[in-house]
Amino acid sequence: LALRPRDLRGVHERAFGTAVLEAVSDDCLSVEERLLIYKLQHLLGLDPRLADGAYGVLARERLLKTIAAALCDGVLTPEEDAEIERVRAGLSLEVPDAIEVRLEAARERHRLLGGALPTVRVPQPLGDRETGRFLGRASWGVVDPRRLERALGDKTLQTGKTGGRTVPQRAVRGERVWGDVVLTDRRLILRPDAGAAWDLPLGELRQILRFRNGTVLRTHDDRRFYLDPGDRNEPFYTILYWLLFGDRRGGPD
Repeated sequence: LALRPRDLRGVHERAFGTAVLEAVSDDCLSVEERLLIYKLQHLLGLDPRLADGAYGVLARERLLKTIAAALCDGVLTPEEDAEIERVRAGLSLEVPDAIEVRLEAARERHRLLGGALPTVRVPQPLGDRETGRFLGRASWGVVDPRRLERALGDKTLQTGKTGGRTVPQRAVRGERVWGDVVLTDRRLILRPDAGAAWDLPLGELRQILRFRNGTVLRTHDDRRFYLDPGDRNEPFYTILYWLLFGDRRGGPD
């Protein structure tokens, strides 16, 4: 047919891609399949870097589809976790760090839905029989109650149904402080990056309100604080709710 190598390059690459897709279709790459792909790469005269890149892209796509299916409801069960590990090991891949963070958050949600309070090590001396329950990065500031009420309405604040709302920036006075938030079964500890830590016994909390972008804490002396643990706001609020009210049957509002 008088076809030159460059004329066949596209056909060969598509054939190699088809072979790789078939090899990873069962979420596992056996020794025989690895040898077949290696032989095909040399038979077709493909650039090894191109061949490795094609396999990497297709295998990662297979793994990420498995992860996406497991995370569609935001919760990762032990069975789903085991399936992801089976696919990962079968394809000889590593889960990217950013994806692993999401997986751990989904594992945490599953544990919380089961009513299990986590136990974590915290960088803070604890009292006798005091247990760390949450540790994370957060920003916080003082809330102006009048501005918050004007932005959301007094009825919304009275009912406490704020999960779908956001705390407007104008309702927080001054600059927010960044640092570590530590939650134990007795107190909330705010450890700023600069300055002294602040302890708030849980018994001083009168109300907590969950928002899409953080949690508002109201004390018995009517002070209000805004705390934003980022994408870990849901577990922070849930754990704090259970510590305050003790009823885990229906979960937080």
